[in-house]
Amino acid sequence: MLAVLLRFSSVVLFAIMSIGVKYLGGTCPVGQIIAVRSAIGAAAIVLIAWRTQSLHLLRTERWQSHVLRSSVGMLAMFSWFLSLNFAPIAEATAVVYAGPIFGTLLAALFLRERMRAHRWLAVALGFSGVVIMTGIRLTHSDSETLGISLALLCALFAALGMVFLRQMSRTEHALTTTFYFCLTSLVGAALTAFWGWPIPSARDCQLLVVIGLLGTGAQFLMTAAFRYAEASIVVPIEYTGIVVVTVLGYVFFREVPGVSIWVGVPLIIAAGLLILWGESRPGLAGARTRTQRAACGPRTPVR
Repeated sequence: MLAVLLRFSSVVLFAIMSIGVKYLGGTCPVGQIIAVRSAIGAAAIVLIAWRTQSLHLLRTERWQSHVLRSSVGMLAMFSWFLSLNFAPIAEATAVVYAGPIFGTLLAALFLRERMRAHRWLAVALGFSGVVIMTGIRLTHSDSETLGISLALLCALFAALGMVFLRQMSRTEHALTTTFYFCLTSLVGAALTAFWGWPIPSARDCQLLVVIGLLGTGAQFLMTAAFRYAEASIVVPIEYTGIVVVTVLGYVFFREVPGVSIWVGVPLIIAAGLLILWGESRPGLAGARTRTQRAACGPRTPVR
């Protein structure tokens, strides 16, 4: 129950953060929002590492891998924040849920993971949902179409980042990967200042800080949830986010999702849960672990 509460709390915080990003989209560039969000995240990680005497975890010899993974994650965040400027928040969120579907295909392509029957079925279900939600919109040329396209890019970049993260997690601590993600995003976002950042109002400054705190808090709550329960319990809670953002989108922006969303979202959720069910089966999990160890050699302990 604690894990479920922590994960749901992180979902709510992420949703509120998205509302703040969408609200600021008309006055602050996305790069400026991401820079503040990343700076607060990096500062929080350094503080936690210092308080827990774990500053040594912020050193790494695999900086090239961190830059690659973090750059992909940064592109996902840019795509997501930009999509909120053009598409209704519920529809953009629903499209991003296709990330695990892309991740399954990318893992088979880059990590040579075997595509079992449940994975093929999940991919078919997931892409059916994506086609239903985006097919009609992508035939038109308007701002919402651009937003949906950016949300699809976010799902693809996020899935690619997770593939890199799965490779790095054998040797790199979670604190290390999160720190370098924040640092890379901060540097990348700061470069957009050359295109001009307006001086935000006092209210916008407060909202920028709140967005950074919400995103950082949500990230830590999500990580903490996995300490108290298995993924099969924690991950499905993420899909409650579509309900939360739909309610918030209506309250703050009077956005009402179209019929295609209510048809496509259940298919994507079913695909995600099917992947989770298949990967959590003891026999398949054990076989996958043995295969990865044989292919990659002995794991380097994280200290």
